Amino acid sequence: MRSRLLFLVFVLAALLVAWKSDAPAEDEPGPRVLVLHSYAPDFSWTRDLHDGIVSVLQSPEVRGRYRVEYMDAKHHSSPAYLKQLLRLYREKYTGSRFDGIILTDDHALDLVARYQDELFPQTPIVACGIGDINSIPTNARDMNIIICNARDIALQHHECWDGSGYPCGLKGEEISLLARICALADVYDALSLGRVYKAAWPKEKVLRFIREERGGMFDPRIVDLFFENLDELEAIKLRLSDPAGLKEDSISGPVHCPVREV
Repeated sequence: MRSRLLFLVFVLAALLVAWKSDAPAEDEPGPRVLVLHSYAPDFSWTRDLHDGIVSVLQSPEVRGRYRVEYMDAKHHSSPAYLKQLLRLYREKYTGSRFDGIILTDDHALDLVARYQDELFPQTPIVACGIGDINSIPTNARDMNIIICNARDIALQHHECWDGSGYPCGLKGEEISLLARICALADVYDALSLGRVYKAAWPKEKVLRFIREERGGMFDPRIVDLFFENLDELEAIKLRLSDPAGLKEDSISGPVHCPVREV
């Protein structure tokens, strides 16, 4: 769960770049975000995604102001229902301004991809929980909707910006944006936190490694964003990490097999 939330933090950081670039004073509220779920909150998958999203938006580092909508498309998916839903969203959100939109699952992505110019023009959008890449609307990527696709991340997060990675030797923007973000998040998490087989690296050593790999292992723009938001990311890492993993005496100690304990 820690790694999943840390990844979500990096995604939201990318989403909120536009807001951060001309952010108000520290005592003013954070970005306005609309969270649009495809399904109702009685689905555990929706609740899990929602909890992860809200944990970031409510964090002291983000202080987001957010609204939540549930399309309830598992229970109601007829064309007539979706037409009424679109009419409702037109009434509620035409002329409204959000700093970002977060979508979960396929129905919300399909709706916004069809009507983004009408409902949320020029608004950064992240779509997560998309299980089937064939369900992604053909125009979604052309509209700069960031799609959190687990398959792309799993296959590409070991690729390197300079083409020296594996398994396909992809280079630069041939690597999906989310895989590029996850690559840095994964290395940052692995090096700065202890494992049973190694101690955590000192902070300066971790940061030096990331700087040295700017343009090598990592996308230079993502490295720059990382350092621009380093204080917030460090605070989030500390808050979301397993407390036991932060204790020095538990980082590299022996691992006990639960089925052989006596």
